Amino acid sequence: MTDEQVMTLSVALIVPLSALIYSNSRISDTRVALEGKINEMKETLRAEMKTLKTDVESQIKILRTDIDLQITTVKTDLMSQMQTGFSQISAEIKELNTALRVHELEHHE
Repeated sequence: MTDEQVMTLSVALIVPLSALIYSNSRISDTRVALEGKINEMKETLRAEMKTLKTDVESQIKILRTDIDLQITTVKTDLMSQMQTGFSQISAEIKELNTALRVHELEHHE
């Protein structure tokens, strides 16, 4: 093989190999950059989720307080209405007892 042939063969091998090495280094650089971006986005997402979680928990606490207040109000109203109803029933029973005694005195003695 002549020097020119060896040189041609060497160039034919070196150029593609150097292009392959360059390409691999570019792929590695891109992978590192993407990993960095992905990690940055993960941290941003985590921070946003933490903020959202805090907001949701705060809203739930407010709603629970509102619901507890409404339940207490309804309970108080029902107890008051029941007491009024029981008082009316008791008064009517007393009236009926009185009317029954009067009836017994008038008609059964």
